[in-house]
Amino acid sequence: MKNRGGHFLGGVTLLLIGSFSLAYDLDLIPDLALGGWALLIGIASLLFFATYLANGVQAYGWLFPACSFGVVAFSIWMYETDNDGIFLVSFALAVFAIPFWVALLLSPRGNWWAAIPGWVLSSTAILLLIGEALPVEIFTGLFVLAMGLPFLTIFILDRKKWWLLIPGGILSSLGFILTVVGKYEGSTRGGFFMLGISLVFMMVFLAWRDNWWAHIPAGVTATIGIAVILSKLRVSESFDLRLFGIVLIGGIGLSFSVLWLLRSRYDTGWTKYPAVSFASAALLAATSGLREGLLLSLILVSIGAWIVYSASRPQRRAGFE
Repeated sequence: MKNRGGHFLGGVTLLLIGSFSLAYDLDLIPDLALGGWALLIGIASLLFFATYLANGVQAYGWLFPACSFGVVAFSIWMYETDNDGIFLVSFALAVFAIPFWVALLLSPRGNWWAAIPGWVLSSTAILLLIGEALPVEIFTGLFVLAMGLPFLTIFILDRKKWWLLIPGGILSSLGFILTVVGKYEGSTRGGFFMLGISLVFMMVFLAWRDNWWAHIPAGVTATIGIAVILSKLRVSESFDLRLFGIVLIGGIGLSFSVLWLLRSRYDTGWTKYPAVSFASAALLAATSGLREGLLLSLILVSIGAWIVYSASRPQRRAGFE
């Protein structure tokens, strides 16, 4: 049964706040000093806390207005005493995290989602306090890394939530790249980031084979990462462009080719079409600048090899009912 006394107190609190706001808008109440606003808002926060306690600890929803009003009252008081700054922002974030942690503690399995905003708010509060002593690259990397950790933690505790590995892995990869590989130029860091994303999707593919689709973004992002890193070799301008095109297009074709080889396990027979298309484009990129006769010969040899391979494969016999 619902706690009627707790709900009554919550209703009275909302009526008082709404009535005061209406009276102020109608100029029925004179302007107050900041200290007066801090006092009134603080009282509203206490009333919401009392409502939460009256309804029972399970009614953590009342903690959201209680903490919000409390932060506003404290912020006004800090501003009045000239103590506003990073500490105030960190304090506000830490208080906003309280309802989420309470929800998680009350029901870890049912309210697992609360760990994500709770951790993000708490870690951001801590990083802001120590951020002035860190370089910008390190601070940014740690911040992004902290965003990804709750996703990975929940995934480790409950492997059924495999989809959490994707945002957690991507954010953690970006944070690691910004923190550890920050000394490299932007394009190189972007290449390593693509490799990190590829590793995430490859883990999804290897751990849950039904997610065969994950092999496509894994292959594509790995190809982009390798192509970007190899493009920094600077052998020559024309060769760099050709090498980039060969690796990028050919790597994507290779990703589809692997799925085509796994067609007996998955419904991926259709991948032969993008595989052949990307392979042909990679061949054209590799042979650009060669004599037309040599290019034609290479194309004919490739097509002939494909036909011979297809014809030599053992045919599947149809079963009889």
